[in-house]
Amino acid sequence: MKKGQFLFIISLLFSVFSCNKDSEEASVQYPLVYESSSILESEIRVYTQNGELTSMNLKEDVVDRYKNSLTDIESIDLEEKIVATYLAADTVRLTLDNSGEENNRLVKEYAGIIYWEKQDTSIMPVNMAFDVSSFLKHQPLYYEEFDIPTSTGFTKTAKYKECYFAIKKDKGFAIPMFDFVYKTESGQPTFTGINNEFSEDLLPLIGENDTIIIQSYTIELK
Repeated sequence: MKKGQFLFIISLLFSVFSCNKDSEEASVQYPLVYESSSILESEIRVYTQNGELTSMNLKEDVVDRYKNSLTDIESIDLEEKIVATYLAADTVRLTLDNSGEENNRLVKEYAGIIYWEKQDTSIMPVNMAFDVSSFLKHQPLYYEEFDIPTSTGFTKTAKYKECYFAIKKDKGFAIPMFDFVYKTESGQPTFTGINNEFSEDLLPLIGENDTIIIQSYTIELK
């Protein structure tokens, strides 16, 4: 085969591939709307300095004491709790808890996770004594820390672009959520309805009399 013939065939194959790809993208009709439809699964886990509680009696006792700090999953109203409207392959508009966001988000993907990323940058002081990000498995794609005067009561401030995390599931998405209760001798930080997954990196830091309760659940979008 002559060099000119070979280059012609390669060029033809590339052209056909490009046309097929363009045709597939053109066949998608936007907007595409995905709405929260069901709770796929839920689980409660309890940790102490000795590890995860495996005794059902002890676990049920702890959960019963702190159940008012956890989301009542059976009572969640899924209607428009989460609505993701794709305006294009890389642009999405979110409605969370029946409240539509004013600005669209960018759609990005990394390591199997879908990031619905805000375009504006947020600023937050970093509390080194209790860093919220220490128990979050997924972090924003853009995140930077800067030193600030200690007179502010903090040592650093963080600039980041807030992300909402999703995982592709069939023709829709699975949204990871969890509640976090950290009982210590000095207080009880509690966070509910966190869109993320719990990171076990925090577990080695549990104090002798500390208890962590994690309620994880997944919301399906179709």
